Amino acid sequence: MLVPVASEEFTLGGGGEVEESAIVDHVPFARKWLRDHGVTRFDQLLLVPTSGDSMVPTISDGDMLLVDRARVEVRQPDLVWCFLVAGQGLVKRLRREPKGGFSVVSDNAAIYAPYSVAEDDVTIVGQVISALKWRL
Repeated sequence: MLVPVASEEFTLGGGGEVEESAIVDHVPFARKWLRDHGVTRFDQLLLVPTSGDSMVPTISDGDMLLVDRARVEVRQPDLVWCFLVAGQGLVKRLRREPKGGFSVVSDNAAIYAPYSVAEDDVTIVGQVISALKWRL
């Protein structure tokens, strides 16, 4: 199974502009490994490069993220998501707030404080399935 690699980098910090991503490469994955990680729609996978330190220790600067674009409904509070806010590509945890919207949470909480965003301002790209510690 070949998974496409996006050209646009998502940031683990304040957010970087994300244009329509071009596919720059494809990386082979075993279907069994993908199924073991809960993937059911292989055609919705995307590898996304990252930069920044806001999700350390879970995700490090330069990790490649395996994102499932079929998963776009935020139901559980402790999952990691790739998403856009005003064209800025981010990788964070999203938690639904009782009065609507999301709390955007970084794992590197000593440096990055949580903040709120309106649900209408968020476009979910997909759920992060795995942070891969390799570079292309």
